[in-house]
Amino acid sequence: MEVLPTEIQLWKRKWSNKPEKDQPNSAIKAYIKCNHKYFPNISFLLKLLATLPVSTSTPERTFSTMKRLKTIYATHQAKND
Repeated sequence: MEVLPTEIQLWKRKWSNKPEKDQPNSAIKAYIKCNHKYFPNISFLLKLLATLPVSTSTPERTFSTMKRLKTIYATHQAKND
């Protein structure tokens, strides 16, 4: 039995009867409106989608910070030698 395709069909049917203004327009809003017991797989996928980074700026900032710390550490080591 394919549970996810069935859940997706039921999810589509649920929202097809609602006016567009009542339909969620983001993953977070859909997750909040999702019945987690009735749609466990869709709930999981929406949670995953809502928490994925939108850009690469966070990893880039992390590497930039690591580079600065490495430079500071190297400078500190050079002064102590």
